[in-house]
Amino acid sequence: MEMDFNYLDDIDIDKEGITKKKFNKYIVIVPTVSIIITTIIIIISFYLLIKGDYKKEEKDEKDKEIIIKCVEGDDDYCKKCKNDECIKCNYRYNLINGSCIPTFSFKVIYETTEDRQNLQLINNEHQSRIFGLELDEEVFDINDAASRNYEFEFEISGNHTAYFSFNLSNLNGMLSDLFSSKENIIYIHFTKEFNTENITQIKLFSGFEKVRYIDISNFNIEKLIKMENLFYNCTSLSKVKLPNTISPNLIITEKLNNFESMFEGCKSLKSVDFSNFKGKNINNTKNMFNNCISLTSLNLSNFKTNNLNMDYMFNNCTSLSYLDISNFNDLKSFENCITNFPSKGTIKMNKNISENIDKFLPEGWIKL
Repeated sequence: MEMDFNYLDDIDIDKEGITKKKFNKYIVIVPTVSIIITTIIIIISFYLLIKGDYKKEEKDEKDKEIIIKCVEGDDDYCKKCKNDECIKCNYRYNLINGSCIPTFSFKVIYETTEDRQNLQLINNEHQSRIFGLELDEEVFDINDAASRNYEFEFEISGNHTAYFSFNLSNLNGMLSDLFSSKENIIYIHFTKEFNTENITQIKLFSGFEKVRYIDISNFNIEKLIKMENLFYNCTSLSKVKLPNTISPNLIITEKLNNFESMFEGCKSLKSVDFSNFKGKNINNTKNMFNNCISLTSLNLSNFKTNNLNMDYMFNNCTSLSYLDISNFNDLKSFENCITNFPSKGTIKMNKNISENIDKFLPEGWIKL
């Protein structure tokens, strides 16, 4: 607000020994000093306020970064807790009692494409095995009737992160149909807490068309016999972490012999690391990489076969330029095992099967 000093011209102030000019000067100076002091106070207060908010924001961002670091790594835990501040030391806290025990079994990221979209996170047959859920950083009471069926409405579209604690006791044989809303899943990571030691067959991911990353490196597969159709038609899958890639000293079971259609239809898959597999007596790789059009190189030298069916195994692998099947032997069936290969590439193979494979290879391929 601008002050009007014109009315002061009518006031007689000479008898006080102060000229009008001097009076006006003081009248102007006094509020100016007041304004300056007030302004300084405001600036200091504002600075302190901003500084405090900045520190708070900085702290919040720091905590946020720690949480992200915690959940994005290969191993979602740190080695110890400090003052029971679980998230700050890179633990996900225990979903039951808030202790620093890392109990969550798997992490899933769901993608919703529209507001107020409903998703059921876990199939009905496995709901009783869930004893903890954290969804978008909110811990849910699993005894609450509203969340007992794990169906949630997401108000805003985007990515939503869920952590599950899962009870695998008395679960034997086949593990299948764990997830609902599979068309909305883009990321899955199982931790060491997901104990699969009594599982003989896994059928978890077939038809997950949007999933881009799957980590099952912590699976115990000593009793596993079949992995057929494991990633069948996961058309967006670009990275897979298989068992034993973190613990290379683990000897993989010799019973695991069936890989039929394991990666069939994984059009985005570029590479798979089988370097730590010690598979013996593998007898079925039919359609294993059928239509994996982005696959560029493949080393299956650790696959030792016996009476193998490899029909359509590499059918339509149009980008494959390096293939090592040097320990493949005793073929039972090899119909169209190699079709639509690039015109040039390199292959390592056992001389016992070269006669059967040669006729499928383009002329520009080098045989080692």
